[in-house]
Amino acid sequence: MELKEFLKPEWKKFALPLALLVLFFFLENAYGAFGSAEDNVYCPASQFMKNMEVAKSQNDTVGMQKIIDNARPLQKDFTEFMQNAEKIKSNTIVDGALRMADPFLPSPCELSIRRPCIFYMNETSYNCIREAASVTSNVPEFALGLVGGFGDSDNNLPSYKTLSYNDVIFNALFLATEGYLISCLIFLAYTKLRKQS
Repeated sequence: MELKEFLKPEWKKFALPLALLVLFFFLENAYGAFGSAEDNVYCPASQFMKNMEVAKSQNDTVGMQKIIDNARPLQKDFTEFMQNAEKIKSNTIVDGALRMADPFLPSPCELSIRRPCIFYMNETSYNCIREAASVTSNVPEFALGLVGGFGDSDNNLPSYKTLSYNDVIFNALFLATEGYLISCLIFLAYTKLRKQS
């Protein structure tokens, strides 16, 4: 069988590439929604931690109580954030399957310490975490408690990098091409088996 026949487009050969692309865009959309939820939580929570650190250093228990009382609205945002985090963690099967198919798939720094990784939160939220890490002694626990893994014990957050259109295009093309070639191989094996029987 020649290469032209092997790569000949047929509608059946587009099922796997389409499925991989749908999963890829579903996963990127879920990570994007998670990043938006982070943006609602990180800066207010970082400010809360800095204010608590200042009040604690001054032994100001009244001030600490006022800070806690003023942070009550943050609890609702934090609860929603944690619910989104649980939804994201349920996507680990999709993430794992796509990662096997595409080793270049960007990993969210907020959820994983794998490198290379990118941030889905905006740069303002990232800067809030970085600033709080330089001021507040308990940010590592705070950050790790929120997102389950970015940075390390020395407060070394990876440098800020967000998902670019080039990353999306490259990964979409990689998955579509790989899916199409796998479909061609499956179709070739199927036609050979049919001819033998």
